[in-house]
Amino acid sequence: MTDAGAPIGRRSFGELVSDIPRLLAELVRAELDALKQELARTARRAGLGAGLLAVALGLVLLALVALVVAAIAGLSLVLPVWAAALIVAGGLLVLGALLGLAGVLRLRTAGPDLQARRESIAEDIRAIKGEALRTPTEGEPDE
Repeated sequence: MTDAGAPIGRRSFGELVSDIPRLLAELVRAELDALKQELARTARRAGLGAGLLAVALGLVLLALVALVVAAIAGLSLVLPVWAAALIVAGGLLVLGALLGLAGVLRLRTAGPDLQARRESIAEDIRAIKGEALRTPTEGEPDE
């Protein structure tokens, strides 16, 4: 990181100042890489939630085709056919609603943690400006 192998303690002010653009570029690159990783994690979580919803829809459709006929036929042995059909349809709706809810909840938790990115960037800006990191005062909660 030092130019021409000069010891860190003996570098001139001009050399230190000349390193600022390179260091700032490295900092920006590192922040962008961290943001890319966070967005990739978010996309994976959202994909899993969407996959759960797709599976829920597929199961509901398959259930409507295969189980409706069998359940109605079985229940129609002890109930009128119309009552058997209503009972089976209600059960399928409950199952579909539960699986859909699981998918929606998974999608809600898939958002990126932008607050951590904001705090990291704000900390970098404070460091560039030469400000000390703020410590909580008495009576103020720790982060």
